[in-house]
Amino acid sequence: MNAGRPDHSLDTRGSFCPVPIVETDAALRGLPVGAVLEILADDPGIKLDLPAWCKANGQRLLSIEKEGRVFRALVEKAGERT
Repeated sequence: MNAGRPDHSLDTRGSFCPVPIVETDAALRGLPVGAVLEILADDPGIKLDLPAWCKANGQRLLSIEKEGRVFRALVEKAGERT
């Protein structure tokens, strides 16, 4: 998959912890292994929460960048949650 072109986008702007992570988990469950999910968030907690969640759940964080007031993250589904 091309990290510059996500397969699916999830807009969590306006939501705060833990909602962006809960929605990320739900969105990834519906995607095939190898798919890339773009997450948009304006909760600054995403910068710490998402990398920790990816590590704990075996998913691959490709990038997380701040664009203005919005964080844009790309996560590749690396496998099914056990």
